[in-house]
Amino acid sequence: MTAQEQRLANEFLDHATEFVDASERLYARQPFLLHPTFYCAIHGVELALKSYLAAHGYTKSRLASRDFGHNLSRLLTEAFSCGDLQSHLSVRDQRTITASGKSYSRKAFEYPELVTTVGIGNWRGVARKLICHARRKVNPKA
Repeated sequence: MTAQEQRLANEFLDHATEFVDASERLYARQPFLLHPTFYCAIHGVELALKSYLAAHGYTKSRLASRDFGHNLSRLLTEAFSCGDLQSHLSVRDQRTITASGKSYSRKAFEYPELVTTVGIGNWRGVARKLICHARRKVNPKA
């Protein structure tokens, strides 16, 4: 991994961690704030996947393109093609990302709409797994 790839991967990883931390703080203090809590957790999932892909040489412009954007299912599929990530996620984790990611890509957490039925605890758990795995990929000596 080049220094530029590592820097981009770390930036995505730092942002993913911040969003998931925010989701946990929101839920702990104001559990009725569902939309912001879900948005932060799911955005953390997106950024963790992008961190993992950046560590595999994907550029910022490619990750921001229409091909990937906010499409969690596509990001996950692409991440699986890069290495061992699939072995670190349960079938339930994978279903959480692909099925419920549809609400996220439709911006259902930003606008009034019916949203995912997956519990926030599942989302935070998946996000933490992805962050942990991306961190090992980005900073293998840490």
